[in-house]
Amino acid sequence: MKRFLLISLTLFFGLAILSVSLFKTSSKTLAQSGNVASGSSESNFEDPLPILLDVVDDEATGAVRLVEAENAVDYYLPYPGILPDHPLYLLKMIRDRIQLFLTTNRLKKAERLLHYADKRIGAAEVLVEGGKPELGITTATKAEKYLEQAIAQEKEASEDGIETLAFLERLEIACLKHEEVLSAIKTKAEGQEAIIDQILTCSREGLKQIRERKNR
Repeated sequence: MKRFLLISLTLFFGLAILSVSLFKTSSKTLAQSGNVASGSSESNFEDPLPILLDVVDDEATGAVRLVEAENAVDYYLPYPGILPDHPLYLLKMIRDRIQLFLTTNRLKKAERLLHYADKRIGAAEVLVEGGKPELGITTATKAEKYLEQAIAQEKEASEDGIETLAFLERLEIACLKHEEVLSAIKTKAEGQEAIIDQILTCSREGLKQIRERKNR
C-alpha cells in the first residue's frame, strides 16, 4: 500500500509539473505568435545560455573586455532549468518521459529528444563550473544518449517518408555545439579527461552519421 501511494504521489506531481509546463509552453507560443505578427523573430526555445566569450586585453587602455569567441558554434542551448542535484529533478525527469511518450510523430519525437540533449549538455557545463564535475559528466553522458536517440529517430522519420533535411542540418550544428561544450568541460574537470574523451567519441560518431546521411 505504501509503495502504491508513493507511486501515485510521484505520478501526481509529475502530471502537475507537466500541466504547468504545457501551460507555460502554450502561453509562450501565443506570445511568440504575437511577436511574429509584429515582425519579431524570437526563437521557440527557452532562454538561451550566453554565447562563448573570450577575455581580451585592450593594449591601448589596459582594460579587459569580453568578445564573442571567434570559433564559437552559432547554436544556442536552452536554459537547463532545474539541475540534477535539485530535489525536484526526479519530477522533471518524469515530466520529460511523459511528454516523450505522448509524442508519436517520429520527427517531433526527434526534436524533443534533441531539446532534452541540449538542456542536459548545458546543465552539465553549469555543474562542472559549479564544482560538481562527476555529476556534470554523468549529465553530459545522458545528453549524448539523448542526442544519439534523436539521430536514430530522424533516420526512422526519413525512412517513413517525412522530410527531415532541415532537422538533419540542425542536428549537425547541435553535434558541433555539444563537442564545443564537452571540450570546454574537459579543461575544467581535472582527472576526468578519459571519460570525456569517450563521450566526445560518441558525439563525433553521431556527427559522422549525420554527414553521411546528408551526402546521400
